[in-house]
Amino acid sequence: MIWDLSCVDVSEVEDFSDAFVEVKYLNKDINISCWDVSNGKKFTNMFKNIVGSEYCDLSKWNVSNGKIFKNMFYGCRNFKCDLSRWDVSNGVDFSGMFYRCASLNCDLSKWNVSNSKNFYKMFCGCTSLNCDLSRWDVSNAVSLSNMFASCSSFNSDLSRWNVSNVRSFNTTFLNCTSFNCDLSRWDVSNGIDFRYMFSGCTKLNCDLSKWDVHNGIIFEYMFSRCESLKTDIRSWNMENAKNIFRFITKSPGIISDVQGMDDESTACYVPANKEDLIELIDEYIDNEWYDLNSIDVSLIKDFSYLFHNL
Repeated sequence: MIWDLSCVDVSEVEDFSDAFVEVKYLNKDINISCWDVSNGKKFTNMFKNIVGSEYCDLSKWNVSNGKIFKNMFYGCRNFKCDLSRWDVSNGVDFSGMFYRCASLNCDLSKWNVSNSKNFYKMFCGCTSLNCDLSRWDVSNAVSLSNMFASCSSFNSDLSRWNVSNVRSFNTTFLNCTSFNCDLSRWDVSNGIDFRYMFSGCTKLNCDLSKWDVHNGIIFEYMFSRCESLKTDIRSWNMENAKNIFRFITKSPGIISDVQGMDDESTACYVPANKEDLIELIDEYIDNEWYDLNSIDVSLIKDFSYLFHNL
């Protein structure tokens, strides 16, 4: 069957969410390269888990009005289209956009992501990714949770990133086995959740001694298996820490007055707001952890529609 969809007029469509959710498979004859998606504002789950996504040439798409790119290419393991010319400057949510796109390694260096607050799982599982993101403006970001988790080839210079508004650094660089960037000047003073941030970063070696982590509450496994890291963090103010379960594990080069408890009963998670709580619950469900008793919800004021989409 030849899927020539070029004659379909989508120029008035604003919401492309789940557009191909019932398709499951795209063959090499599909033709959507000339679609006019210029009015599109929401692209949530558009190609989620689609087999054959490598056949999609979307390089000339005009997505300049797009705001929500959540899970757009989620699970598209073979997707590697050139998106370097995309204008995503109006984007506010890139969470899960390229989740487990194992073949992705296109040039995204010129993307303007300055309006986005949420980068949760944006590149999680992109094992081939190693593009230059040094000039990205993430100054509005609130969550970098899982952003580069398991990006085993990634080693871009992020030293100039402004992360001063970020609250969650949860598993940002988990298992980034090639990553070795100077993050000494990062302002992480608003960070609350640092769990697994550098866990498995076997090549990382930078000076983190001047980091201000006084607002940090969760430090579980932050420095697990950081075999090359040599830094003295004895000056860190961790008075607000509630979860330091195995804070430093198999990382002999780190000098600290706090090594972390081995008692798993000390582990807890303290989301700062409703959005963080929803993200945390989503992570629990993804990992089939159904005991939510370890989540401290004392900071949450609004619980409305909390489990609405589960």
